[in-house]
Amino acid sequence: SSYIIEAIREKLERDGAIGQ
Repeated sequence: SSYIIEAIREKLERDGAIGQ
């Protein structure tokens, strides 16, 4: 159901947005 949210979070992690 919330697979989209998980996919977005994974993309952000790959982008480095959740690393700062």
